Amino acid sequence: MADDRSRSRRAFLSGLGRSAALVVSSGALAKVAAASPGKSPPPPVDDVGASGPPAPTTTRIHDDLPPPPDAAVHAFLAPLAVGATFGSWTLARIHGVFRGGLPLVLAHADGRRAQVDLLRHDAASPPGIAATGAGHLYLVNSGRGTRTTPPDLEAAITQLAQALRHRGGDALALTSQAERHRRFPGGVYVVPT
Repeated sequence: MADDRSRSRRAFLSGLGRSAALVVSSGALAKVAAASPGKSPPPPVDDVGASGPPAPTTTRIHDDLPPPPDAAVHAFLAPLAVGATFGSWTLARIHGVFRGGLPLVLAHADGRRAQVDLLRHDAASPPGIAATGAGHLYLVNSGRGTRTTPPDLEAAITQLAQALRHRGGDALALTSQAERHRRFPGGVYVVPT
């Protein structure tokens, strides 16, 4: 009886292997048949599902992730850079303009992190925590303006705004908070911190 079970398992596994090989070879034949005469077949698919050669690092794969900071962002912030301190908070990360805002990440020595977005200001938008020459700084914490900002973080955001008070943000093409919500309704504005 043990021999019958072993044979059954072997037959099953062998059949399974042949079926898998048939499926794989059928897919390969379909790809070859689909290619037009005189044209090369489509590029192979890599292990993460993308076809062709790897995309350059400037190509964004997801539209819900911010781009890296570009020359306009660096020029706007200079001489501020990662590592600049504002009270007990440090500028930990700078992103490129994302969905109309410039996301900056502040970090505290105790492990807290906060995303602060610089957005152009207009009459249709509520005021941010602090104003700069380019717009207002808003804390991104999913509180929709109802949560209380910790005093040390509010002081850091105010100091950051002071450092940016004489800078115009025209080169950044920022949107206002109201415009951002119109252009990206239900959008995700949170960035990796």
